[in-house]
Amino acid sequence: MPSITDYFKPHILKAKKYRPTVFMLAEREPGFIRMMANESNYGPSPKVIEAIKEHLNELNRYPDPGYLELKEKIAQYANLKLENVLVGAGSFELIDMLYRGFIDPGDKVILPTPIYSPYLSRLEIAQGEPILIPMKEPDLDWDMDKIVESIDEKTKMAVFISPNNPTGKVVSKDMIKPVLDTGIITVVDEAYYEYCRKTMAKYINEYENLIVLRTFSKAFGLSGLRIGYMLADEKVVDYLEHLELTFHINRLAVIAAMAALDNLEYLNKVVDETVREREKIFKELSKMPALKPYPSNANFILVKIVSDKYSAQYIQEQLKAKKILVRNYSNVPGLKGDYLRITVGRPKENERFLEELRKILSE
Repeated sequence: MPSITDYFKPHILKAKKYRPTVFMLAEREPGFIRMMANESNYGPSPKVIEAIKEHLNELNRYPDPGYLELKEKIAQYANLKLENVLVGAGSFELIDMLYRGFIDPGDKVILPTPIYSPYLSRLEIAQGEPILIPMKEPDLDWDMDKIVESIDEKTKMAVFISPNNPTGKVVSKDMIKPVLDTGIITVVDEAYYEYCRKTMAKYINEYENLIVLRTFSKAFGLSGLRIGYMLADEKVVDYLEHLELTFHINRLAVIAAMAALDNLEYLNKVVDETVREREKIFKELSKMPALKPYPSNANFILVKIVSDKYSAQYIQEQLKAKKILVRNYSNVPGLKGDYLRITVGRPKENERFLEELRKILSE
């Protein structure tokens, strides 16, 4: 009699689970200042909370399986048509749908690194081949010459995160036009779009192979409800809808996203304050000889540890002891050396972080 494990697929067993331990710590032990997850530390709009409360008695009802009202609001927000919008349970589900929809075993996907790690782990599940192109030192810019040179007959897709996580850099049409012109599927992940207002979505009607991903998890403050969306040519949206699970986004997430889009005044206020705080943090970090912060267009700052006296792990652990969580990005694909990524918090949280960091670096 065979064991149940005999039916396990080797490539699935090989794929890495996405379980950042820092998230688990934050959930188990309340009271941390969360500067590790690129969430909005301001939370959702009060109107979102009101809308959720108003609809709590509807939890026994399924949501609209087509999510038409939400799609209409997203289309208006993105200045596109309803037919250009596909919604998902966070960008994570949409990444998975892209791979399931387009990638066959052995297909190549160009991933400039560093990159959001689920793009690597979900590609393992799809049995695609990642072509990793490191950013160029010293400014961590995309190596567009090498990216274009890497495209061959087996290349199916290229992915750009803009602003990039964790570098904070943004792409432009001129930059990625050589990739778009090859006809391969070109994905631009704009999870942090609201913090820079620079988008490739306006070119979707020009390039049928351009796909833009966005989320409500960041500036809109809805990370816990898992909802995001894709903007693409209507033929692409119609095709990928065949992969959708019915009712894959819960009713409260839909209600929250619509309420968030109805209160852009709150969104703009949060973004403006986050950007002001980001620039303050960058200025203060730049004064610390042991650190090299990189300019950012998002709600976080990547920092390189340039002093042999300290390591990213040491600083991270010292901050954790002071109930402040940051993300260690040392020696991830595309980054050589010790790095930390700092999520921008509220003003008092940022002051506390800087105060404790100064103490650590003075020891």
